[in-house]
Amino acid sequence: MNLDDIEKPDTDVKDADPQKSDDKRSDDDILSEIRGFLTEAQDYWNPIYQKGREDKEFVTIDGAQWDAVAKKAREEDGLPSLEINLARTYCRQQINTQRQNRPQIQPLPVDSFADIETANTIKGLVKDTESVSDAESAYDAAAENAVYGGMGFIRVITDYVSEDSFDQEPRIVAVHNPESVYIDPMSKALDGSDNTRALVKSWVDKDELIKEHGEDAVDDFDSDLSDMPSWYNISDKKVLVAEYFCIESDVKELCLLGDGSTKWKEEVIAGELVIKTRKSAKKVINWYKVTGSKVLDRTVFIGRFIPVIPVYGEVTFIGEDRHIFSLVHFAKDPSRLFNYWKSTEAHQLSEMVDAPYVAAVEQIAGYEHEWKDPKGLRVLHYNYKDDQTGQQLPPPQRVGFPGSPTGVLNAAMGAQQAIVDVLNMHAPAMGSSQNDQSGVALGKLQNQQETSNFHFPDNLNKSIAQVGRILIPQYQAFYTEQRVKRIIGEDGKPQTITLNEAMKPGQQLKKGQTLSKNGWLNDLTVGRYDVRIMTGPSYNTQRQQDRTDFVQMLQYMPIVGQAAPDKILRLFDTPGIQEIADRVERALPPQFKDPDEQQQQLPPEVQQHLQQSDATVQQLQQELQKLQAEVQDKQADRDHKAQLAEMDAQVKLAIARMNNESKENLNELTQAVKLMLQHMQVPASLAQQVNQGFSDDNQQYESPPSQYSMQDINPLNAGFSLPESNMGQQPMPQEQQQMQQNYAPDTSQIENNAPPMAAVTQSAPDGFQG
Repeated sequence: MNLDDIEKPDTDVKDADPQKSDDKRSDDDILSEIRGFLTEAQDYWNPIYQKGREDKEFVTIDGAQWDAVAKKAREEDGLPSLEINLARTYCRQQINTQRQNRPQIQPLPVDSFADIETANTIKGLVKDTESVSDAESAYDAAAENAVYGGMGFIRVITDYVSEDSFDQEPRIVAVHNPESVYIDPMSKALDGSDNTRALVKSWVDKDELIKEHGEDAVDDFDSDLSDMPSWYNISDKKVLVAEYFCIESDVKELCLLGDGSTKWKEEVIAGELVIKTRKSAKKVINWYKVTGSKVLDRTVFIGRFIPVIPVYGEVTFIGEDRHIFSLVHFAKDPSRLFNYWKSTEAHQLSEMVDAPYVAAVEQIAGYEHEWKDPKGLRVLHYNYKDDQTGQQLPPPQRVGFPGSPTGVLNAAMGAQQAIVDVLNMHAPAMGSSQNDQSGVALGKLQNQQETSNFHFPDNLNKSIAQVGRILIPQYQAFYTEQRVKRIIGEDGKPQTITLNEAMKPGQQLKKGQTLSKNGWLNDLTVGRYDVRIMTGPSYNTQRQQDRTDFVQMLQYMPIVGQAAPDKILRLFDTPGIQEIADRVERALPPQFKDPDEQQQQLPPEVQQHLQQSDATVQQLQQELQKLQAEVQDKQADRDHKAQLAEMDAQVKLAIARMNNESKENLNELTQAVKLMLQHMQVPASLAQQVNQGFSDDNQQYESPPSQYSMQDINPLNAGFSLPESNMGQQPMPQEQQQMQQNYAPDTSQIENNAPPMAAVTQSAPDGFQG
């Protein structure tokens, strides 16, 4: 066994959280719990691991495709035992197809505290973590284990940025030996999101362990190593240790704050408004590093999920029994059959080549030693004539061979076709040319193969998405202050970005970008984000396809080449093409250039000057808007006064016209009353009072007020007022005026037929009663 191939532990997980675990249990209690879980997990997973090991050995180790007893018997009989490993070819086809379509983790904002721009920043952080960790190797190892053995694993750990730094960041590591990992047997989710316990065994250097933890820590964790031969400790320089993860729930009080966010009650600071509270189970992931006799370290791992992610092959549940299969599992019998018939065919063909000679004794007399073993001899001698009779003798002849039986050839071809049918990976998927089929038919066969085995890349995608869900809380916990961090874009080019950045004066928000409640840009400390997976060819593969598509598009749309020649040139990988693209870009008209790229190309002092100018322009625009608002208010005030003045003039004109008309009517009425009084016998005091009340000299007309309501402006309500000497009466309504005019006596009434005074007083309006 090669110790270099065994899993190495992550000694930095203990520092994943500056807050140590609150678990106060003794080492014996913790070790007892871990051993109990290991016993339970081994009983469940070891049969599955054993079946996966057999499948992996079948396509990896020489001779594994033959039964050991049958192979030994064939060797004793001198029969060939050929091994034509078609199954491994199909496995590599599946693995390499998955490598060509790399899944990409895409964070998505979930609540109002998250935004699209910060999600893109997290995506760049994920790509940086994958680059630093060589995550592609971790994904490939898990995919290979799933294809070959039915199950693989991916791990997420934490590590210091460097040996002289206190800053930490997550890492993605490969698990080359899936048999070193045990997860909760009750976990059924394909991405392991419901996993509550996990244990990872690994070998560490014995001397280093003694130096760090003492002599009492060198006992192997697993005392019974006979269950899995891979754990035989063949060297005294290594010690087996284990890392154990478990989720514990602690019921606490959750508070809803005034801004819509939530905090646990012990995290609420003074002054924060609490809207309501409820009981909730807070999950805590405890991590322990142990040997067989000692708990070496313990801490709390940040997040909600255990950072040990399974990658399944094919999973089928029958009741509560889980069955896991590799890609090659059901193709093993057709492969064995194919090897048998090919070996039989080879044996029969070799028998035809090595057929014995038939010769008379007289023909080989004296040359028996040559004909005993004629192999390797270029010339064989025989007796041309019979010494006794002198007759000519023919040369020795080989025994005739009928050739390989047709049944054997057909059986070999049938076994080979059975492998293809079981795997559903037909010729187009394997690169064979089919000249007798159309392109549509070949495409359908290709899609049929991809659909048949789609569960392998789909399960890998689910697991990689779970990796993203584990990474996001790590970023939110580690990056809580302003810092400059490297991210990687879609094209694989690195760039730096400021996390938790306070917005500068005059700085404009990008599309989809918002300020957090802390007033920061790229604030990772707030908001919830989910993950989805985007699959497709790698960037370089997609770039080659795009280059071909662009070249074809230029034939039909030449304007594209005129508008973006530099972009098209950058799709090519010819040496020096980037310098040519730069020159072409500088020669483009301004309307074809990206404003953001133009600003990035400017010197720093020019950019600073432009930023200051932008801030000044923004301030001037704000002042201009304020002045415009004031001017509009003043203009509205002037318009209002002009309208009032116009209304005042119209009202005065209307009142003057009405007063003139009323004055004329009043004069006529006064003259008529005087005539009536002359013909009536009334007291002198009443006549004098009436004469005074209707005197032209005593009439008073009120000028209109300076402010008018809608009622005042209505001409129907306009009238005149009599002086107080007229017994304090109000202006005469129009109806009464009409009645007054109707009671004006005509000539006949004044001369001879005037009514008595009593009749006049009874019928006259109230204003004329004595």
